[in-house]
Amino acid sequence: MIHVPHAVGIGSVNVTSLSVSPNPASTFVGIVIYHPKGGAVVTLTDLSGRVVISTPLVRILDVSTIPSGCYSLRVTTADSILAAKVVIAR
Repeated sequence: MIHVPHAVGIGSVNVTSLSVSPNPASTFVGIVIYHPKGGAVVTLTDLSGRVVISTPLVRILDVSTIPSGCYSLRVTTADSILAAKVVIAR
């Protein structure tokens, strides 16, 4: 018989998800984040890791001056980091 004096588990889970569109984008990227907790920061980086844009959470991110290519969009909240690949094509 096995005795477990204290159970370990997850009491609750805050599910946060990220959606970006259109993808590929040409002038803007719409950002939808579900269940953000507190403030959030949006960061767009190129493939070399250079930060191209960093801003407080916005619903529409202007990418009209960003060169065509593949980018990583990261949304950092109080309790999570969400990421999505974004292609900018003109």
